[in-house]
This record gives sequence, C-alpha cells and structure tokens, in this order.
Amino acid sequence: MNSKEQLPATVKTNSRLPHKKQECYWQSHHRFEDEALSDAEMKELQLLNQEREVRNVNRIEALIELPQKHGAAIQTMMNELNKKTMRSFKRNKAGVK
Repeated sequence: MNSKEQLPATVKTNSRLPHKKQECYWQSHHRFEDEALSDAEMKELQLLNQEREVRNVNRIEALIELPQKHGAAIQTMMNELNKKTMRSFKRNKAGVK
C-alpha cells in the first residue's frame, strides 16, 4: 500500500523499464520478430518481458489506489496524470529539468 504522495511516483516509475533496459527490450523484440535471436537473447527478452509485466501490475494497482485516496473519479485522475506526464516529457525533450 502506497501513501497518497507516493502513488504518482509509483505510476511514473512503473510506466516503463529503465532507459537501457527499454532499449535492450526493443532491440531484442525486433530481433525476435526477425527470428534472429539466440537462445541466450531469448531468455533475456523473456526476463525483460516479465519485468515489464510486474511493472504494469504495480502501475495498475497504483492507478486504482489514486482516485480512492484522492476522492476523485478514475478518469479525472488519469487526465491529470496525462497532463503531468506530457509536461514532463516536453521539459525533458527541451532539456529542461
């Protein structure tokens, strides 16, 4: 159970793999589609996929808790999170921290 303040960070943290793992995942995924993965690469892709699934479960659990702790509708909370995510994305893209 997360605190009210921790939930947005939990959603953000679990929205995707860390950058290097995400790159590795997509490279392996494309090689998988091209049927060009070795057995070791296939195992690594499976582990990365498992991690993605665990992160998705954690993110969804936090998304369910958010409106309950804030006393708001789920759609309202999702809209607010999307706005914050887009602002953060635009700042990161512009090189602003």
